[in-house]
This record gives sequence, structure tokens and C-alpha cells, in this order.
Amino acid sequence: MGGQVGDKGVIKSGDSVMRVLDTKKATTGQFVSECIVESGSFFAGDEVLAQVDEELRLATERNHTCCHLLQAALRKVLGDHVHQAGSYVDPYRCRFDFSHFSAVTPDELAQVERLVNEEILKGVQVRTQELPIEEAREKGAIALFGEKYGKVVRVVSVEDGFSTEFCGGTHLDNTARAGLFKIVSESSVAAGVRRIEGVTGMGVLKIFDEINGRVKEAATILKLSDPNHLADRIMGVLEENKSLERVAESLKKKIADGIFADMIKNCREVCGIKVMANMMTNVGSDMYDNLAEGVKTIDEPFVLLMAGTADEKPKFMCACSKKAVEMGANAGKLVREAAAVTGGKGGGRPDMAMAGIGDINKIDEALHAFDGILTNIING
Repeated sequence: MGGQVGDKGVIKSGDSVMRVLDTKKATTGQFVSECIVESGSFFAGDEVLAQVDEELRLATERNHTCCHLLQAALRKVLGDHVHQAGSYVDPYRCRFDFSHFSAVTPDELAQVERLVNEEILKGVQVRTQELPIEEAREKGAIALFGEKYGKVVRVVSVEDGFSTEFCGGTHLDNTARAGLFKIVSESSVAAGVRRIEGVTGMGVLKIFDEINGRVKEAATILKLSDPNHLADRIMGVLEENKSLERVAESLKKKIADGIFADMIKNCREVCGIKVMANMMTNVGSDMYDNLAEGVKTIDEPFVLLMAGTADEKPKFMCACSKKAVEMGANAGKLVREAAAVTGGKGGGRPDMAMAGIGDINKIDEALHAFDGILTNIING
């Protein structure tokens, strides 16, 4: 109850054992256990010993009590408009949905987490009482909005006044038994409703162990004996990467210049415009800009059509010099019609455009058709 999962455990009769998978409360008020017989057999009327899994129960209680502390802390940090919109508590986490108009900031989350942990470290008694509903309300107990309650209600109070709520679930008898509380996520679940998930006790230690493991792994990869120097090493690696990127860009430019110089030597002429249409298996989209910039520097009519196949998505790139554009060449139209031969689509500006290649087996066909495409566009 109170958003809490049912108990698990075992039911024994001599050597016969049933494993309890879940426990629920029926509408008739009876408690119903879903079980599987692991050994022996059971009969109506058997006298049995029922044992709750104490470790799971205690872990669930940690999360449930901290769910109450979380709501109280949220109201202190965000305001009294915060109300529970739902919750889920099991041995591994507490999930709390609440009304709020915006994402909770990292600073606000830190304040909430600190308040919950301060209450845990105080070691405050947690008291569970059944009270007449009016008396419970006079004590300031928070009820779940829209929930129907009887004349007598169950109230769970953190005795220093930090939290007082209507609740039917099980709880710790002292906040200190929660150990620690850690928020692991904050998200939106609906308009005006946020969700926080947190862990307690051993769950916090598990997170710390995982983080520590990842830090050590990162230190090993970076060949550091002391993980405390990890941040400095990462900054050093980032600077090295920037330097390598600059070298790579310089090499790409030199390669593009070499490819471009070779194109100029081997171009043909169509309608008074020098043309180079070719497939470059070793050139990807990262070089397109360099080659297009090269075309812009040519002080004569020149058109380049390149089929780059080094990328996952092969592309045509067409670039026209200023004088080629003045003569009627249009990169957008040229690349669109060349790509159409392969079943691809695209287009762009008169001076530079790109298009996807449909069937790479038809690239040669498109390149051979390019002179005719250029002629048709020049002649209108």
C-alpha cells in the first residue's frame, strides 16, 4: 500500500516450502499471497510458518521512508504547491511523481538531496499511528490528492515535524536506518508533473561502486596510476586532439589541392566551359568544401561534378566557377539531373550544390550523361 510493492518470503510446513512471489490486499480486506511450491505439498488446514524476506522488506522500508522525506524536502525547496501525483516503492528504488511547473534545476536537486540526507543523519524516530481523520488533518498530515479515506487513517510521522503523511505502507522506525539517499534522475512524465527516482542504503553504495569503477577504468585507459589526476589528463588529451584535428585539416586541404590540380590538368571542354566529372572513391563529404572552395578560385569557366563514395551515404557534389555561372551553368540544376540518373535527389545554389546517389552502380552512367546535361542547361 502507499505505492509500495508487496512482501516476498517463504511459507513452510515441515519440509514443504512455498516461495511467496507477491502479496496483495484484496477488496475484502484479506491478504493474498501469490506462491509457487518449491518442495513437498500443502493442504487446506495445514499449520504453516510464514516468513517475510527481511532484507527485501527493510530495503523497501528505506525507500518508502525516504519517499516521504523527499516530498517534504521538495515542498521546502520548490514550494507548497508540490503535491504527490503518484509513487512506486520497491527494494531497489523510490519513484516519486509530483506537481511542478518546470524542470527541477541541478542546484534545487542538490538542495533537496541534502535536506533528505540531513534528516537521515539526525537519526529521527519515525512513528506510525492510526488516528481519526480529523485529528490527522489537525496534525498537518498530507493526504494524496483525490484519494478516498475512511474515518480512521494511518499516519506516518517523522517525529521532529519534518514530514507527516497519510500512508498505508511499511516504514523504518528511525531515519538513520536509511543510510544515505541519492537522486538518480529527474524527468517529465506529463504536463505539470515531474518524476524523481532515488536510491537508499546499499543502492547508494552500488552507485558509488559503479562510479568508482568507471573512474578507475578511465584512469587505466589513460595510463594514470592515480585517478585523482584524471581531470588534468583529460584536459591534456582534449588539447592533443585539437592539435591533431588541426594537422588533419591541414592534410585534408593538401590532399584536396592535389586532387584539384590533377582535375585541372585532365578536364575537357563543353560549350566553352572546362568540365571535370569523376568518381572519387577515397573522397568523403569532409573534403567537399575544400574542393568547392578550389573551384571558386578559378578565373575561367569551370564546372566540377564529383561522386564521393567514401561516406555511408554516397553523394554528388557540383561546383561552378563565377564565370561558368555567368555563362548559364547552375550547380543546383546540374547535380539534381545527374543524381536523377541514379535515382537520387538533391539540389542547391548555382555555385555549389549536393545530391544523394541512389544506385551507386549507375554512377558511371550519370557521369557520362553529364556533358549532355550541361549542354541542355546552357542552351536553355
